[in-house]
Amino acid sequence: MSLFLVNAGLAGAAPGRSVKLISAELDKRKYGYFLLGFRPVRPGEKSTAGLPIMPLDMERSPSFLVSWRLTRLLKKRHAGLVHVFGTGSERKVLASALKAGVSLKAVSLGQSDSIAALRQSAAWLDALIVPTEGMKAVAVRGGFAEDSVEVVPPGIDFTDFETAKGCGLLRQVFAFGQDDFLVGVVGHLADRKTYQALINAAASLEKRARNLKIIVLGTGDLDLGGEGESAGRSTANVFYYLGFENEMSGVLGSLDAFVMYSHMEGLGVKIIQAMASELPVVAADIRGLPEVVVQEETGLLVPVRDSKALAGAVLKLYSDRAFGSRLSRSGREAVLARYSEEAAARKVVDFYERLAVRKGVKLA
Repeated sequence: MSLFLVNAGLAGAAPGRSVKLISAELDKRKYGYFLLGFRPVRPGEKSTAGLPIMPLDMERSPSFLVSWRLTRLLKKRHAGLVHVFGTGSERKVLASALKAGVSLKAVSLGQSDSIAALRQSAAWLDALIVPTEGMKAVAVRGGFAEDSVEVVPPGIDFTDFETAKGCGLLRQVFAFGQDDFLVGVVGHLADRKTYQALINAAASLEKRARNLKIIVLGTGDLDLGGEGESAGRSTANVFYYLGFENEMSGVLGSLDAFVMYSHMEGLGVKIIQAMASELPVVAADIRGLPEVVVQEETGLLVPVRDSKALAGAVLKLYSDRAFGSRLSRSGREAVLARYSEEAAARKVVDFYERLAVRKGVKLA
């Protein structure tokens, strides 16, 4: 029995990174699979990534011919599961899968894909994979069975963050010394009470750790350096580095610790990126942040707007480098296991296996 991965929305494109990683996971588990619809190729041809691509041009061939070819191919290869990525040609793929007697039929949607576009095909589907709980709620309200909708958040490519460790970007910008301990802080600066708590914490730390430097990273009404500038003015031990979004890996790679400190943050991607960069982290104990930052296991949690607690947590990381290193290693392992692209691929294949068990189908 074979598994087929079909890119319905981008028939002329090469396989995306997520599909390649799913393919790699299928290889690990020794499942036979084929890729369809990415581009027209000759039988037996391999892509540059070495993936087995079957010849099917869904974009330029007449619909009836594509359907006939696909149905014949699925039967010939004893397809047990067809997984369609995106919308566009998914209806003709699912119709062919039905004709070929494929047991399991799934569609993955991206954040920009419309669930409404699947309304006509819903009855043909065994499973729908969506990136957020919000999209799952929309799908269930739209008639999909709750146990048929699986949430698999899009994985994060941590490659740049893993390789930027030791980058000297901020040390060069501010002429910091090698002995300076750099703490990056991200928060919504328009929140004046939280911002004031940060300044109070910085003042307290200045007296106890002379070479500890706090670099404020962010945007908002209180951006003292002006929106879009790379570096702003410094006050005591507080510095401002703005417009950093396009160089986040370099910024994180030049820090010694990272703080996500705002009552307005949810599950911030930046703290996940910081943990992937193997930085010890401090986070506000609010909303989704405790989902990833486990107290004294993968980081430190502090009450929001509590300057004394914030200063104490940062000082602990500054004073006890071995403790900070243990947190940073554990934090990195945790986010790679949960939020990486490889983790997302594992979740998809895990779902294949659970779906097969639920439907009484044996994947091979």
